[in-house]
Amino acid sequence: MQTKELLNTILENIQTKVSPQVYDAYFASLHIVNIQDESIVLGCKNSFTKQVIETRYFQTLLYSVKKVTDEKIRHIELVVKSTNHTGTKAENLFTTAFNSFQKHTLQDITQKVLSTGLNPKYTFDTFVVGSGNQLAHAAAIAIVDNPGSAYNPFFIYGGVGLGKTHLMQAVGNAILIKNPNAKILYCSTESFLNEMIQSIMKKTSNTFREKYRALDVLLLDDIQFISQKEALQEEFFNTFNTLYQAGKQIILASDRPPSEISHLEERIRSRFEGGLVADIQKPNLETRIAIIQNKLKDRNEFLPEGIIYTIAELVDTNIRELEGALLKISIFAKTNGNVTVTDVRSLLGDKIFAVKKKINPLDIIKIVSEELNIEIKDIRSAKRNYDITYARQISMYLLKDVLKLPLVKIAKHVGRKDHTTVMHGISKIEKLLQSDPNTSRLIQQIKSKL
Repeated sequence: MQTKELLNTILENIQTKVSPQVYDAYFASLHIVNIQDESIVLGCKNSFTKQVIETRYFQTLLYSVKKVTDEKIRHIELVVKSTNHTGTKAENLFTTAFNSFQKHTLQDITQKVLSTGLNPKYTFDTFVVGSGNQLAHAAAIAIVDNPGSAYNPFFIYGGVGLGKTHLMQAVGNAILIKNPNAKILYCSTESFLNEMIQSIMKKTSNTFREKYRALDVLLLDDIQFISQKEALQEEFFNTFNTLYQAGKQIILASDRPPSEISHLEERIRSRFEGGLVADIQKPNLETRIAIIQNKLKDRNEFLPEGIIYTIAELVDTNIRELEGALLKISIFAKTNGNVTVTDVRSLLGDKIFAVKKKINPLDIIKIVSEELNIEIKDIRSAKRNYDITYARQISMYLLKDVLKLPLVKIAKHVGRKDHTTVMHGISKIEKLLQSDPNTSRLIQQIKSKL
């Protein structure tokens, strides 16, 4: 496909996704500066156009480029580069003035981001979208365009290191760029609790309440830690109601869905489930490859496709582990001047084996016990209640899947005499993993904790 034809096809695709006003204002003037390998550089007429596309419509542009090129082009860079004409004197003066204004505006926004608890690096541009997070990502984009109305509250849940914090902070950063005067705060539930305790001790409870209840956007992480804390739940409930009734946006992140947070007041659980509840699952192989490519691009580094594939194939736990593995391989490649697939398998295989070696059977049974609120002695007993049997079968499955123990040894660890019972239990969980998302999430959660 010729360059001009490619550009026209991309723009035609974008026209189906945005309003005519948006298209004319930001996309109609785009032009191709360069195409190389899997990357395309697109020129924007000025800094303002570039900023708007990057903060509000980048995913729309990326999807259109990928679709038109059958994903042969996977990376986009936007630059400020006008077409051939030099522009009038008035246009040039405007561009100079705007660039100066924008520089100071972005500096102000950066300072404000730091005061909100947000990490400026957590943006939509650096968030890799895959099959495991599409719903959550789409909802987050919608919230930026209409905070307080689109999905409120927005409850994100998933295992450790899967991008919950990144996504919720990306919303905060995008809203702040769109509206620099917005009052936004990101914090952990633990910080909220500590601040509440300090306010009680110092008799400044009113100041504490005014701070949180005057917000436009509240981003609260690790909300599962609200469990069993009655005073915290009471304070949070009142803060939630104040913000919700005022049409302010609330985004919550947890390692489990509202239905699985124990010792949670029903009125709070009902509030959580009254908005959109979306999960983020482990990234599949294709998404893991895209994450690695994205990280390499950010660091201006290169690794051969075979090496990238091998890393993504070996590390299937979470994004945090994937980034750690990539760092290890990058350092090895720089130190040795080269890295082979055999090196990667040796380095990461040993690491994964070492992690598994540290885990003992009791660790697994303890976590199952905690997650399902079933005592260890009951898991190992002859009791056959549904909850106890389920916990026992989950333990059997994990002892086999994580530690690769023989059936006879698994039987001993869960108090069974016959290994055929273990076979049946493992088979039962394997079938549930195909049909029951709650069991799938539970297994993922326990593995993350291991």
